[in-house]
Amino acid sequence: MKKRLSLAMALSIVISLFTMIIPASANTVVRTITNQTVTNSSDQRINGFDWESWRDSRGSGNSTMQIMSNGAFNGTYSQSYNTLFRIGRRFGTGTRISSLGNISINYASSNYSSTNTSYLTVYGWTRNSLIEYYIIEDWRTWNPGRGDSSTYRNLGSFSSDGGTYDVIVATRTNQPSIDGDRTFLQVFSIRRSTRGSGTINVSAHFNEWARLVRNINAGGQSISFTTSADLYEVMFCVEGFGGDNLSSGSGNITKLCLTYNNNRVCTDNGCSHCNGSSSSSSNNTSNNNNTTNNNTTNNNNNNTTTNSGGSNTTWTFANLTFASNQNASSYSVSNGSLNVNFGGQHREVRYNLPSAVNLAQASSIVVNGSSTNNGQVAIKFFNASGQEVFVMWNNRGSTANWTRSLSAADKNNTVTRIGIMSQDTGSYSATINSITFNGVSAGGTTTNNNTASNNNTTNNNTTNNNTTTNNNTNNNTTNNNNSTANTSSELRWTFANMSLNRNVNASSYSVSNGSLNVSFGGQHREVIYNLPQSVNLSSRSSIIVNGSSTNNGQVAIKFYNANGQEVFVMWNNRGSTANWTRTLSASDKNQTIARIGIMSQDTGNYNATINSITIR
Repeated sequence: MKKRLSLAMALSIVISLFTMIIPASANTVVRTITNQTVTNSSDQRINGFDWESWRDSRGSGNSTMQIMSNGAFNGTYSQSYNTLFRIGRRFGTGTRISSLGNISINYASSNYSSTNTSYLTVYGWTRNSLIEYYIIEDWRTWNPGRGDSSTYRNLGSFSSDGGTYDVIVATRTNQPSIDGDRTFLQVFSIRRSTRGSGTINVSAHFNEWARLVRNINAGGQSISFTTSADLYEVMFCVEGFGGDNLSSGSGNITKLCLTYNNNRVCTDNGCSHCNGSSSSSSNNTSNNNNTTNNNTTNNNNNNTTTNSGGSNTTWTFANLTFASNQNASSYSVSNGSLNVNFGGQHREVRYNLPSAVNLAQASSIVVNGSSTNNGQVAIKFFNASGQEVFVMWNNRGSTANWTRSLSAADKNNTVTRIGIMSQDTGSYSATINSITFNGVSAGGTTTNNNTASNNNTTNNNTTNNNTTTNNNTNNNTTNNNNSTANTSSELRWTFANMSLNRNVNASSYSVSNGSLNVSFGGQHREVIYNLPQSVNLSSRSSIIVNGSSTNNGQVAIKFYNANGQEVFVMWNNRGSTANWTRTLSASDKNQTIARIGIMSQDTGNYNATINSITIR
């Protein structure tokens, strides 16, 4: 979203990327935009990237953005009031930060210069709460850390990726945002030692902001940054701002690599950032079908510690060790139970698990506990780097088991720490008695019930076509976007695993606890989501959609290929929650599906809730 910022504030340069690796040789110019404001629509993405060239008409000069087929871009501008070049990924609505796992960017730039204010920055927005964020790697002339302290408030600093970042917040009152003119918070991480290339652990910034940006008064609103917020976008952009003084400059992004969950996009196949990562979404996965165990369902050869096929692990806080207290009034452990008196909103106590738990084979996590005054409690899980990977919530009130069924995205994580955080205002307390990991055994043992022949494969065996821990294999056998759906393992996804593709005239839509809720507002209104990966249906037997509709409304469940072409449709049974099944025909099995659409078939106003999609 573009905004006209004050001369003091200038702006951003944004990069972001999505779910595929682009061949290194594919570096020709595929689009040139001159002296125009152009934003792509969903069917105009370049290798899965959203992009934008934007210029303020008040300038008298020129701007040119050249987008390469491998995802890089070159940008130049002269005598410009405000110019922005950006490429990345918009997730839209309903994608929580915590659902994306660890987010990191590796980038390289060249020819970055400006005669006036400019940022080279990671950039984006969140909803719930509405926040505009920046991770500024380089800048020219001015940055918010140099602004008036009455407007730009310094909350502290932290170290990440070999540098120190200052965290600054500011309020924008009735200014343009992704939701129209609104009052919202801006959050900045500003690197003290500027650079034009390197790795940015985006999740580390999100986690620090969750710690520092709490209950900030923004135009009468109390706003906090949380990793349970919806992440609208992650972008990387070059922007120059001169205002009435005008500005000239340039910026080329020569390499972009983004990783999150089981996904990666990169301009360079030989990138050490990609090769050194444990996850990959390379499109070079066709050789997965050539291994001896193409239909195995267990990654025993990942050398992880807790990939058990059938045991459960239960710990009390007598087994855990204290990690940190984030402003909770008091806490204690008695008879294995943790008792926390929060004393306010977003107060948290963290504890280390006795051992790291790889969730690849886990089915669910069950937390037994209670809260007073009907208080909402977030149960947060962290990896060894201290990055939050997902969150579950209590049922409020009396003692109960709170269960999270693990999604494919959840199973890509290894958790080492648990946090107990208050979500409501006011004073209340929580008691947490135990944590159970169903499907894994404690202490690093592997009681795998699956066949030993898996140990002889070349790490091509996948459970849900989502394996990401094949550290001892080549890069071509990890995220099997095109080939692993040919295995016989069942796939089950909720909308917490998916990203928004587009809304086609539906009145409203949202994702809550993994379920998509759509208010259509009329006939033939549709919301389309991207599946976590493409699925080849050649060896599949059926698709089951669990959902419901109000007012006995008819709902079409539409499936699309990667080119956006509808390949077949199934319909709901109307009314109350049920499984809607399509037995796949021979012609269906010739298809590879990449998107799902939820469309109203009847006139009038009715809603649909879609809970899950299972592909067998």
